[in-house]
Amino acid sequence: MTEPRLTYTLESCTHCLHCMKICPVEAIHLENGIVKIDPVQCIDCGICVAGCPKGGLTVAKIPLEKTLSSYDYKVALVPGSFFAQFASLEEAGQMLKAIQSLGFDEVVDYSDIEGALYLEGICRMEVADQLCITSFCPSINALIEKNYPMLFEHLLDLEYPCEVAARQVRARLEGKYPRIGIYSLCDCLAKMALAKAPFGNQASAIDHAVAISQIFPAANRQKGKACFPVTLNREGLMSNVSDFYHYAKKKKPIIAVDGVNHCIQALETAEFGALDKIGLLALFACQGGCIGGSYLWSNPFIGEVHMEKLSYLAGKHVAALSQTEMSGHRELAMDKTSMPLKMQRYRSVNEVLEKLPRFDCGACGYPNCRALAGAIVDGKAGLHLCRVRKEE
Repeated sequence: MTEPRLTYTLESCTHCLHCMKICPVEAIHLENGIVKIDPVQCIDCGICVAGCPKGGLTVAKIPLEKTLSSYDYKVALVPGSFFAQFASLEEAGQMLKAIQSLGFDEVVDYSDIEGALYLEGICRMEVADQLCITSFCPSINALIEKNYPMLFEHLLDLEYPCEVAARQVRARLEGKYPRIGIYSLCDCLAKMALAKAPFGNQASAIDHAVAISQIFPAANRQKGKACFPVTLNREGLMSNVSDFYHYAKKKKPIIAVDGVNHCIQALETAEFGALDKIGLLALFACQGGCIGGSYLWSNPFIGEVHMEKLSYLAGKHVAALSQTEMSGHRELAMDKTSMPLKMQRYRSVNEVLEKLPRFDCGACGYPNCRALAGAIVDGKAGLHLCRVRKEE
């Protein structure tokens, strides 16, 4: 069974159910006074974590100092979105140097890889005969796989930039050091779920995922005048900002959408064929793009200003990647339930739904009446949970 990414802390929960109400995929419900998160339905967007007024939902973390001592050579991978926090290359270099002083032997900026994948997506879109969807966000890809499987064939099979960077680093250092530790500094929860630790993705080339906000306080204390050399890639920086996704020269129109709920609206529109004349639909779970990640300490508005400024100072060329390196080889996890059984469940849910008031008040602990009806059909709940029925 899929393990949950989030930890529920009962002590601080007041059962306000705000997390349940704001979850865009209805993965949260209240059961016997405890918040339950469906790990199968959850897309790791982190909206519930950010929206909990009492901090009742937390994400697993790794003890950084303890894990660093387990390796002979440690590498920190830094995404392009990280640089949205800085107004100058010098300031960014000082922070990178501070991060290295925390125990890393090397700090790698992979904006050149982000740029290469961004341009590859544009190129594939230009020769495609259908709408193309691109997203380097694991949350959006999970959303498409689980809720919009009809659009899966439109999703470009491009690998995540951090994975490409990790493989390149490991190939370069293999044989030089007995134990190599690769750490991905993440701007959001979704990208943390890509790594082996703390979420157990053994297929990943990344050993550990660390939230940028987790290491920021310690790095900020170490920050001084010493500066790490910074050479960024312009396309890589621009690809992290939804407003700048139109930067590359292209023949077909591109629509960039940010925010999970807005992405859901775009996917629903695309599912009905209303976006077939669009060349590329670029989707970001976070507001403003990856620069709006919840693990960054700046806001996406000032971040956009910083990224535009830094893009004019960027000089690094895009990475030279083969088609094999760029391809993600994603496969749709097929639901093996037969169509007759699906239709039977659908009818059963509708029959139960007829017995419910359909006020969608959430008092039962489920986000809406249909979700409660589904839980009843699956044997996970009962009609007695409906408080409106009790009152009647």
